[in-house]
Amino acid sequence: MDELDRPPFGGIERREVISALGNLTEANLLAKAETEDAVGKGRPAYELAVASDDVIALLSEDEDVGAYARSLDA
Repeated sequence: MDELDRPPFGGIERREVISALGNLTEANLLAKAETEDAVGKGRPAYELAVASDDVIALLSEDEDVGAYARSLDA
């Protein structure tokens, strides 16, 4: 998130999301999966490739999303 040029929680461009998903996949934090939408087209989907507890623990320390992450752990 630190690499995105944006105000916290707002205005993220589609290309930035696609780039971030690709980076997380390359870092082995996300795994690609295929799904079908209502009209039957395959759409890329992602799932965590690491334990969600580990992600929550790391995000809990973040200034922008820490409070939210800690609420997930409660």
